Amino acid sequence: MAELLHDNQSTKVHLSAAQRHIRLCRQVPGTEGLVNAMIPYESDLQNKHTLTTQAIRNREAANDTLILKDALLDNQVRTLFDKAKEFDRDNPGQIVLKALFPDGKFTTITNAPMQDEPTQVRQLLVRLDSLGGRHLLAAMKPPITAAIEASETAQTNYVNSIKEQKSQEVVEEIAKASLRKQYEVNFYNAGIQFGKAYANLLFPVLRSGKSASSEPTEEEPAK
Repeated sequence: MAELLHDNQSTKVHLSAAQRHIRLCRQVPGTEGLVNAMIPYESDLQNKHTLTTQAIRNREAANDTLILKDALLDNQVRTLFDKAKEFDRDNPGQIVLKALFPDGKFTTITNAPMQDEPTQVRQLLVRLDSLGGRHLLAAMKPPITAAIEASETAQTNYVNSIKEQKSQEVVEEIAKASLRKQYEVNFYNAGIQFGKAYANLLFPVLRSGKSASSEPTEEEPAK
């Protein structure tokens, strides 16, 4: 027996039910009104779902970029650490490494949360500036600055991508609710027009039937 859609069912189930309902109706004369009423909602939800899917991909891409830019910033910090260590070895008594990395290690910075690391590296640049613009290690400032800015941009893009995904998911839920409502309206209108028993034939069975030859089942994907 046909059944109505529920809000806890996925977009996939909603679209499948609407599409199958449309296909069934098109095989029965006099159902043009039902088809015309359903198509706009099916199309709208399909479009909204496509936008949500793209928003998810954008968020994943932004996250990948964020991880990459953070790793590249880490590399710049490690390079400065190594160069400072080399400088101290070649210039005994100057102790530049301690001036740049007071605790004697770079991991305090590179292991910091990604959102905090750019700030810590900017503080490192302040210490680098204190060595003077003519110091051998001053040449490290431009690439480090570029890496900081790239990391900060990646963080901003990632935060924005999360907001966009959440916003699009809300829009999709609204479209899903609209389709579900129209599906219910069609269900009752079909019952008025054709009688309940015949109207059931115009709506797909969404759950398991009684035999393997029954209408294919549409189920929620595993979560």
